[in-house]
Amino acid sequence: NIIPILLRELNSIGVKDERVKIVFTNGLHRRNTRDEKIMLLGKKIVEKIKCIDHDAKQKQKYIGDTSHHTPVYINSDVLDCDIKIGIANIDIHVFAGYSGGAKSILPGVSGVETIVKNHYMIYEYFDRTRSGILEGNPIREDMEEAAKLAGLDYIVNVVLDDKKKIVTTVAGDPLRAHRRGVETCDRIYKVPIREKADIVVASAGGFPKDINLYQATKAMDNSTFAIKNGGTIVLFAECPEGVGSEELDRLLNSKSWEEVIQKGKDGGSYAPYGFRAVAKMGIKVVLISSISIEKTARTPIIGARDAKEAIEKAIQIEGEGATITVMPFAGSTLPTYDV
Repeated sequence: NIIPILLRELNSIGVKDERVKIVFTNGLHRRNTRDEKIMLLGKKIVEKIKCIDHDAKQKQKYIGDTSHHTPVYINSDVLDCDIKIGIANIDIHVFAGYSGGAKSILPGVSGVETIVKNHYMIYEYFDRTRSGILEGNPIREDMEEAAKLAGLDYIVNVVLDDKKKIVTTVAGDPLRAHRRGVETCDRIYKVPIREKADIVVASAGGFPKDINLYQATKAMDNSTFAIKNGGTIVLFAECPEGVGSEELDRLLNSKSWEEVIQKGKDGGSYAPYGFRAVAKMGIKVVLISSISIEKTARTPIIGARDAKEAIEKAIQIEGEGATITVMPFAGSTLPTYDV
C-alpha cells in the first residue's frame, strides 16, 4: 500500500495527519463503503485521516475550459488543498489509452458535466480513443489539460502484475512520470500476436475487473484487438453487481449493438463505450456470468450457463474449423497485431 509510505514521508517534513485529506476518486461511480475503505487503506488510516468520497454531483467549483471546450468542475475539497498528489495504478484503458496520471483529476474528482463532455468524445474519435493510444488521443489530452488547470502537483503511480503485486512505482511530474510508467506497462501487457482468431475466449481477470458488466466490457474491448471482423468473443465475468449501471442496463434492451450505440449517442450518454468495437466490427458476444439468461435474452448478448455451453455456442456460430485465442487476463492484456 502506497498510502502509509506517503504519509510517513509527509510526516517527516512536518505535515501532520490532521492536515491531510484522502479523496476517493470515484468519478461517476458509487461511494465506497466503510469496509471497502478499510480494505484499501487499513483501519488505522481510515480512523485517523480525513477520508472524503468524491460525489460528482456535489461541492464542485468551475475553474475554466479545456481546448476541447470541456468545462472543468472540480471537487472543492481538492481545490482547497495546497498540494495535490494523485495516487493510482497504470493499466490499459479502453478510451483514455491508459489509466493513471491525470485520470485522478478527470474523471476522478470532476463534476458530472465535465466527465460527460470528456467521455462523449468516444463517438467523435473512435480510432483515436482506444486502448494503448496516448498521443493524439483527445480524451487523454483533455484529461491532462484539466489536471493542469486543477493544479495536480505530483503523482505516485504503480504498475501491477497479474497477482496485484507492484512491479514498478513512478513518482513526480504528472505527465513525465506517467509516461515512464506506461513504458513498463507496455512491456508487460502488450502482447504481439501472429494472427487474429475467429473466437477469443476471454476472462476479465477477476475482481474488481468483473465486479459488473460495465467494468468487464474493458476486457471485451481488449479482446477485439485479437479477433477477426465478425468473430465471436466468449467472455468470462462474474458480475456480482449485475450490469453496474442503470443507464447501460436501459440501453442494452436493444436488438443490436448498433442500436445500443446509437441510443447512447442520441441520449448524450457514454455508457455503452465498451461496446463500440463489437458494434463496428460485427462481433458476437457470448457471456458467462451471474447475470441471468433471461436478462441477457433482452439484449444483443448471448447468455451461457457454463463454459462448455459457451464454447459450443461460439463454435456453432463460427464453425468447427474456427481458430481460437485465449486471453486469461483480458482486462489488462492488449494484443498487438502488425499486418
